[in-house]
Amino acid sequence: MATGGTQLYRYLQQRLPDMITKRYEDLPYDAGLRVASDVNLQAGAQEIVAEVLDKVGDAQVVGDGTFDFPIVDLNLSEDRYKVLMVGSAMSWTFQQERAMTFAGNLTQMNAQREATVTRSIAERRNKIAAYGESRLGITGFLNNASVTLVNSSFNFHSATITPDDMYQFFLTQVELFDTGSNNVMTPTHATVSTKLYYRLSQRLGDTQVTVKDFIEQMLSTEGIPFKIHKDKWSNSSLLEANGVQASGTNKDRITLFTISRDMASRMVEPTAMMPMDYVSVKNGRKVFPFYSCVTPVMFHQIPGFRYIDVPKAV
Repeated sequence: MATGGTQLYRYLQQRLPDMITKRYEDLPYDAGLRVASDVNLQAGAQEIVAEVLDKVGDAQVVGDGTFDFPIVDLNLSEDRYKVLMVGSAMSWTFQQERAMTFAGNLTQMNAQREATVTRSIAERRNKIAAYGESRLGITGFLNNASVTLVNSSFNFHSATITPDDMYQFFLTQVELFDTGSNNVMTPTHATVSTKLYYRLSQRLGDTQVTVKDFIEQMLSTEGIPFKIHKDKWSNSSLLEANGVQASGTNKDRITLFTISRDMASRMVEPTAMMPMDYVSVKNGRKVFPFYSCVTPVMFHQIPGFRYIDVPKAV
């Protein structure tokens, strides 16, 4: 008996109602999770000026009737930071626009394109905040030349290193941080490489407490918690790839710091599309440019930061 088919294969397919969007990594340096970020950078500003006020002179013990009192005064200076513009664009051709119109997803695809452009600009801002922009002579959060850098041989990944050794290492570094700032500043955060983060996540003996938990608990003072953060931008491979370290250094970076606007900050003008006058059409393609302006990380209290380079896992 002859048989036929009454259904095409595509008739029997069901499409999910929502488009699946790939998940991307967090951008902690751009999101204000490492350095305070303000989104009030004024349009058109080319440079940011920070006025710095300090005192000059000291009081002395004086006797009754003294007229020659020691003089104290104020010293006002300023730091200057260049404003950078980060740009990216979305585009489509004449035929692509017609195809999207035919498919009925022109608005949806344009929104996805805009989100992609916004993401690419955020990624670049994050990189500038972390490493600076070497071709412009600008440094970032992880490579400021004025911050104390400790080149340590302490190997967290050695089989002979105990959890107590790890704690003592952190304790010593925090103590040096404190005394190095004349006991003015104590760090409340530390970023560590991915491998080191998981090394610190091992349990202390048969307890439910990890090395990381113990360090955080012991270094938290007067109700102010000390937190250790996993930070892939502190990995040796990325430090070398971005010129923070020379090739073959093979060391991850620990950074001790406090998140506060008076310690370090950056300013951002949110991403926006340029006015339509700047949209270009060439050879059947429309190009829509987007931009965002940003400052480098502005370090206001250099003693409030400390870098420690330690051997990476092998």
